[in-house]
Amino acid sequence: MKLGRTRMPVRTVVSVGKLLQLNLLLVAGLFLSTTQATAQDVDDNGPTGVYTLVTVNGSKLPAKVSHGDVAIQVRSGTFTINADGTCSSRVVFGSPSGADVTRKVNATYTREGAKLNMQWEGAGKTAGAFEGDSFTMNNEGMVFAYKKQPATPTLQEATTTEQSPELKILDISGTWRQTYNFFKAEWTPKQTQLTGTASCTRILKGQFFETKLKGPEGTLDHLILTTYDAHRKSYRRWDFNAESASESIGKWDADAKSMTWSHTRDDGLTSTTTDRHLDADTLEWSLVIKDPNGKAYLHMEGKSTRVK
Repeated sequence: MKLGRTRMPVRTVVSVGKLLQLNLLLVAGLFLSTTQATAQDVDDNGPTGVYTLVTVNGSKLPAKVSHGDVAIQVRSGTFTINADGTCSSRVVFGSPSGADVTRKVNATYTREGAKLNMQWEGAGKTAGAFEGDSFTMNNEGMVFAYKKQPATPTLQEATTTEQSPELKILDISGTWRQTYNFFKAEWTPKQTQLTGTASCTRILKGQFFETKLKGPEGTLDHLILTTYDAHRKSYRRWDFNAESASESIGKWDADAKSMTWSHTRDDGLTSTTTDRHLDADTLEWSLVIKDPNGKAYLHMEGKSTRVK
């Protein structure tokens, strides 16, 4: 099990003039304009959840958009709808200078069937529409299309406290000290080494494992759930942080004593995590995110040692 952080350092070095221009573009154009949208009825579970930006004007991310004489590249984004009537939009984009800039804005909303009416803090109004697990906003002619991320899995109580051989492979209960390296890649232009801690606990009568990861600041920044699904006969894993959620399928190599977790992201990138069990108290792991051409967007490697 990977015991490292997955949040990506973001480069924000950009000229004052360009940054101001880009911020105005996002606030006044991409997210806060009045929109028109139509859609089918939303499912009975309602629209709450986290949505991942999939396309802009029909183009998969990263996608180039323009507003007047300003052209930018939208690299990723999420739209979060909370049950308390609030929502937020977060976008990472490339500026003309080549630096990455992250912009997050908050709003309150009201719902009219499949339509969501949003009032943004300190700005105007925006309307969006749902169809199944899709959400769209048409902002001054630019269509932003999102797809709903999987919800937190419903964990049902198991009927036994016994562990199968497959579950025992996942059992890394205890507290761990970890070091990990970000190697040079698209999202991490500079190699960096960090430290942190992790704690793994058996839950739901031992049928699931909950791992909480804390970074150098000592604050919880990542949550992992793992199990062996006897019905599907597969290892399953869910990763959660403040910005996203994902599900991976695992493959155990008994000879190498390693587990490989695989996941294809909504943006087409593939994420592969490999955990190597050196002994009962030592793990080495790696995480690589790359595109279909093999270009690395993130490359991490780490070592975790059980302290108790």
